[in-house]
Amino acid sequence: MRVEEDLGGGFVRLNIDESQARQAKHDIRCVEDIVLEALRNSRDAKAKNILIASCKNEKKNRSLVIIDDGSGIPQNLQEKIFEPRVTSKLDKFIIDEYGVHGRGMALYSISMCSHPSIINSHPGRGTVLMATIDTAKLPEASDQSSIPKLKQTKKGIEVQGPNNVLKSILTFNLKYPDLQIYYGNPSQIASVLYQRGIKEFDASNPFTDSQKPYIDCLSLAITPLELTKIAKNQFGLELSQRNSYRIINKEIPPPETILSLIPIKTSSNTKNKNISRSLSSYLSNEDLAQLDNATINVFNTIAEKYFIQLAEKPHFKRVGNTISVTLLLEKA
Repeated sequence: MRVEEDLGGGFVRLNIDESQARQAKHDIRCVEDIVLEALRNSRDAKAKNILIASCKNEKKNRSLVIIDDGSGIPQNLQEKIFEPRVTSKLDKFIIDEYGVHGRGMALYSISMCSHPSIINSHPGRGTVLMATIDTAKLPEASDQSSIPKLKQTKKGIEVQGPNNVLKSILTFNLKYPDLQIYYGNPSQIASVLYQRGIKEFDASNPFTDSQKPYIDCLSLAITPLELTKIAKNQFGLELSQRNSYRIINKEIPPPETILSLIPIKTSSNTKNKNISRSLSSYLSNEDLAQLDNATINVFNTIAEKYFIQLAEKPHFKRVGNTISVTLLLEKA
């Protein structure tokens, strides 16, 4: 009864009541919100690597390209996902720090305030999403060039600086430190893609060219002209042949991951050092699965006395040196 239409491939269109029940606290009010929603989508698609290319032209249009190695989207659904109430999260929507995710409205909301499109996607190969935003209509932080600062306080790591795109990415990455997130201009992100693909090729990647994750495909280019064409057609990245030549010759170094890029200061003003890995990030997904099963077993034993049960599986969240669990209950 929650479904208005089964679209196939694991995707459904929720009915209005179910969609409204998943009302999110976070609406699209600025460019930074689009970046955040794209990051949440990639996370939910079980991506391990996310690359974000950003640039702005003289007409004040912001171009964003988000590339991930998540589960991907079937070709016949790549336009429908921008329609309202279309989601792949029928049985398990996500509750995180930003609200409910999975009511089928995030991409629809993005489409209402920008011009998004799927450049490339296929199940098992990841997704390349592009969005063009008129910043005269949807605002962004006026200072996009400032790099945020991190300060270690007694309460944890504090992110300081203007609320720009980079700060949004960094704040998100601190909550999900297992994600490898890269951010830069199109040439920098193309350099990450090219160098990563070369590395995977050297490691005898078992995938054929048609099965490779998209993030490993830019290295198929041999000449600067080929790299320019593949970057444009497969990733929506605009590169000059000069910059393509520089990428092939390693003259444009790929940026580090966000968490490796920004130093952290301690409150005692000691010497800067890179962010150390949070203790909760050491637990693998398999470890969390064991916690999941143990939590369900213990809770079910207790819940029988009160005629209640779990409405969905426990939701674990890793933040810094803590792991919290959310249990959504319903009457048995």
